[in-house]
Amino acid sequence: MSTTAQVLETSSKDRAWIVWSAILIGLVGILYAGVLKILVGQWWNEPDYGHGFLVPLFSGRPMVERAGLRPRLPCPTVFGIRRVAPARATVQD
Repeated sequence: MSTTAQVLETSSKDRAWIVWSAILIGLVGILYAGVLKILVGQWWNEPDYGHGFLVPLFSGRPMVERAGLRPRLPCPTVFGIRRVAPARATVQD
């Protein structure tokens, strides 16, 4: 199989994945539009529920990491302490 054929085959698979994802998101959006409208109104108007805007972000992050869509960050090293220690020393308690 030529390289061009492989590229075209891969791009058609990617395109199909995007199309089906868009269809699924659209259907879920249509089905839950009424519920989401009420939730967003409650999140916007009631201070006790204002954190509702952040919940999808925080709950979505583990799903994205588990799916492997986001590269893992490198482990921290002790070299960062060289920048943190002097900065911490300048903070007045």
